[in-house]
Amino acid sequence: MTGDYTFLLEEILRAGDRILARMEVALAQHGLSVPKYKLLTLLAEAEDSRLPLSVMAEKLSCARSNVTGLIDRLEAEGLVKRSSSHDDRRVTYAQITAAGQVRLAAAHPAYQAALTETLAGLSFAEREALMLFLQKMGAA
Repeated sequence: MTGDYTFLLEEILRAGDRILARMEVALAQHGLSVPKYKLLTLLAEAEDSRLPLSVMAEKLSCARSNVTGLIDRLEAEGLVKRSSSHDDRRVTYAQITAAGQVRLAAAHPAYQAALTETLAGLSFAEREALMLFLQKMGAA
């Protein structure tokens, strides 16, 4: 089967942009962006609430330099702190601070509400089908 799927790709990307914009608005009320929220969540869920920057880049599917920039901004706000590995001085860890935990907890309900609102127009079966389609596309 052949065809021009440009329109389909553009629709997927437009939907993603609209969803991201909705999430950004919800998180902006708490001084966070989607990438900052994702990074804080990743740290909060990690053992000892800390991870190496390289692991965060891998888990967030982005370049380490992007994670470094996010950590710089979050550290300036007092939401994370850096530390060096005792075993390997080349490894830098980021750890969520108490202030970061508080900010994340305050933002979480707004994030969940925006997510619920975004998916409200889809039935459970449609959400499940969408998840399967997206996973299948990502694996191709």
